Amino acid sequence: MIKVVQLDSYEETKIAFNSKGIEFGPFHFCSAVFDGEEKIGECFYKYDNDCVIIKDIFPKGDLLLVDGILRSVFFVASNRGIENAFYENAELEPIYEKLGFLLDKDSKSLKLKKIFEACSGCKN
Repeated sequence: MIKVVQLDSYEETKIAFNSKGIEFGPFHFCSAVFDGEEKIGECFYKYDNDCVIIKDIFPKGDLLLVDGILRSVFFVASNRGIENAFYENAELEPIYEKLGFLLDKDSKSLKLKKIFEACSGCKN
């Protein structure tokens, strides 16, 4: 069974960020995808005022996994009253675009409300 969980330990989260070489700081979080006991994916992000900022996602090659983990992170953010999403890693732009999450490359904004839509990009 696949499940997505936000790491709840500060130390575990810090270790996860450091293991990927991603800067860690206040309001930084990691959601991990598990298939049974095996970790098969991670999303690194931070909350900043009224937005969630995606720092990176692993693995990048599995569109369904990326879609699922983004939807999970955005669902939690939406439940916190957050309505805006952005990204830092431009390498992920083609993936965001293919999945229908990309709003604007210049502002690096993502469509958080996409979580309420079907994943039309996943079929391709």
